[in-house]
Amino acid sequence: MRIVINFVGVLGCLLAPVAAYSQSAGQGAGSAATVPEPTTSGEAAHMPDWLKLDLQVRGRLESDIGFKTVKGVDDTEYESRLRVGLGFEAAPWLHFYVQAQDAEVAGFNRGTPPASLADTMDFYQGYVELGSIENSPWSARIGRQELNYGEMRLIASSPWSNSERTFDAVRLRYNHPGVHLDWFASALVVQLQPRFDHPQLKNGFYGFYSSFDRLIRKVVVEPYVLWKVQDGVKGELGPAGAESEYTSGIRVAGSLIGRTTFSVEQAFQRGHYAEDRISAWAGHYNVGVPLPVRVWAPRWFLEFNHASGDNAKDGTRGTFDTLYPNNHDKYGLMDRFTWRNLNDATTAAEFKPAKRWTSKVAFHYLWLANKNDAIYTTSGVNVQWKGATSSRLGPELDLQTSYSFNRHLDISGGYGRLWAGEYIRHATSYTASSYPYVMFLYKM
Repeated sequence: MRIVINFVGVLGCLLAPVAAYSQSAGQGAGSAATVPEPTTSGEAAHMPDWLKLDLQVRGRLESDIGFKTVKGVDDTEYESRLRVGLGFEAAPWLHFYVQAQDAEVAGFNRGTPPASLADTMDFYQGYVELGSIENSPWSARIGRQELNYGEMRLIASSPWSNSERTFDAVRLRYNHPGVHLDWFASALVVQLQPRFDHPQLKNGFYGFYSSFDRLIRKVVVEPYVLWKVQDGVKGELGPAGAESEYTSGIRVAGSLIGRTTFSVEQAFQRGHYAEDRISAWAGHYNVGVPLPVRVWAPRWFLEFNHASGDNAKDGTRGTFDTLYPNNHDKYGLMDRFTWRNLNDATTAAEFKPAKRWTSKVAFHYLWLANKNDAIYTTSGVNVQWKGATSSRLGPELDLQTSYSFNRHLDISGGYGRLWAGEYIRHATSYTASSYPYVMFLYKM
């Protein structure tokens, strides 16, 4: 009910100027305004060409059963998200966009829901775009926006989250056939309740991300350099200070012989964290092969992910920093772990039982890169087994399926099961963990 009320209110606010403009344009003598034909697909009727309205409604019912790195009871909760956006084209080279978001959660029994789950109607995006980020030779986007690059292992809006991540940023882009260059300077937007979200200016994030798709046939090469700064951090041995962390890396992905695909990403981190020296790295390696079966178009994948961990309190920070990623389904469907102090060996198979229907089964075997470090979650919480004699986290089996009814509606569901290894059983009180979910997404 609350979502419906919020939707009506926001939609009314966004459409009020449109109604006023349409009325005045219709009364003006010799007006050149045209009225498009009414639609039957639920899209906004009588919308002028220079104005675009978009709508997203998403709901996910999920259960979190077993192993929690944060104290609390097992939960079954319903996460809902509503977005309403309005785009305005003042000129072919000048665009404005604003988007509101309402994120809610029901059935959360672990105290006050974090803002990543519940962020009542707020300003999600709002920017001005000079040129076209995708098509113009030179373009710029200034304001609150999503940042998504590569496979989103380091920079992403985190689309699985109920309330996604945005940045207040200035982004400059150059496009040329075969070459795409991106520069950005940004500050992470902090989700707050009940106040409006605002940027965390002390946490600056800057970067250069490039993409070359004609150097090698059917292969994209993406070198990047990222710089993260933060105040008020505490090192292993010394007092609090500032962080200045540089991440340099490259991603290469594409097709090999036949329909075999691959992706490789390598990232290295240097800099300082207060008085600690940073020395960390991570790697991702994946190959996908079509299977010789005529039905369901099956593909088989092998993958390995590594992220370094820290060995001891020696003034060197060896734990890889995953920055601002989309962590979901990268190291297991259940998202118990992130790309920090982790080894993940995976085999998976994907199928297409029908044109609009896809399914996937994956088996992960997970262990820590360094047993003297800890388990890290996406929220930054860590759990440690002091004096660990094993680094084994255990195997995870994931099942997923999704069906696209049309360009507006998608339905998906899945189930994950983790069997706790020695490290988990000593660091927590759990021996197994499960995660079933079902989700719908409607887009207009």
